[in-house]
Amino acid sequence: MDATPPLLTVASRLLGDTVRLISVCGEVDVTTGPQLDSALAQAWTPPSPCALLVDLGNTTFFGSSGLRCLLTADHEARTHGATFGVCNPSRPALRALKAAALDGVFPLYTTTSAALAHHTP
Repeated sequence: MDATPPLLTVASRLLGDTVRLISVCGEVDVTTGPQLDSALAQAWTPPSPCALLVDLGNTTFFGSSGLRCLLTADHEARTHGATFGVCNPSRPALRALKAAALDGVFPLYTTTSAALAHHTP
């Protein structure tokens, strides 16, 4: 019997000493949003980053719960004196971000390299 793959996987890694990259893969909806929230909240455990980047390149669905997660993460980044950005938005993620007019709230980068160039001190 084949195991059903998870709807969402989230990976976190520190790039250098200053940038935390959260990579999101799968569907972000009302059932998986709390998993993304948890990963984003854990980004602030020491060592706290100077920048938080969320890679949405492998998202297959991105609903309003995902938008709320990003808004919360952006707010937390500001609270911690850090910068925030979204990189590699998949087509579903970009569509949701633009529909909610969030593409003007925080920076969107087409590649991780572009995001790192802007957010690395």
